[in-house]
Amino acid sequence: MLVEFKNRETLSERVYKSLKKSILNGDLKPGQKLSQDWLAKKMKVSRMPIREAIERLKIDGLIENVPYKESRVVNFSYRDIEEMYSVRALLEAYSARLAINKIREKDLKVLKITIEEMKEHLNIKKYKQLPILNRKFHLAIYNRSGNRRLYKTIKNLWEGFPKDFFWNFPERAKNSIIEHEKIIRAIEEKDEELMEKMMVQHIENTKGRLIKIIAQVKHLSPL
Repeated sequence: MLVEFKNRETLSERVYKSLKKSILNGDLKPGQKLSQDWLAKKMKVSRMPIREAIERLKIDGLIENVPYKESRVVNFSYRDIEEMYSVRALLEAYSARLAINKIREKDLKVLKITIEEMKEHLNIKKYKQLPILNRKFHLAIYNRSGNRRLYKTIKNLWEGFPKDFFWNFPERAKNSIIEHEKIIRAIEEKDEELMEKMMVQHIENTKGRLIKIIAQVKHLSPL
């Protein structure tokens, strides 16, 4: 009975996951106010699972309270991005360094195939697949670090920021794919220092591009 119950998602859980996905992929914009009545009507559910999901998303740091008992999607500041990507650079570079001598030939093959798939989707302008493939590429590397707690921490950081719309800018996406190829070369050469350097550079470049993009579309509040 316990196993059967565990495998069943509650309505509240499904609503939570759906709202979180909508925030992370940019369907719900930073700063957008969220009416429980509007969300309930949109998702065809009662207000109760909506209320529960919003409270969980507040804990996740993706939704915040505003005056008059309303809620809105968090409007990240430059400082938020600076802090998050600085932590990511440290943890992911270290994780990549740990992983480099544990990455097998079949792992390397998966990474190369993932890059080719990213190129194909970029060429045919299927941008929504790019963040999925990008996540697959990075986590495949970090998963080989052998440090489960480090891997889990990195995953949590990846899931805590709405950045998927970044891939709707083809030139930036193209640059990131080029950087992925440099990371592959570091893996092939088994060069730990180069791997760490390339990963830091890649994340710092992503941070810089992300700040410029969000500033352009005016989604970001100043410090």
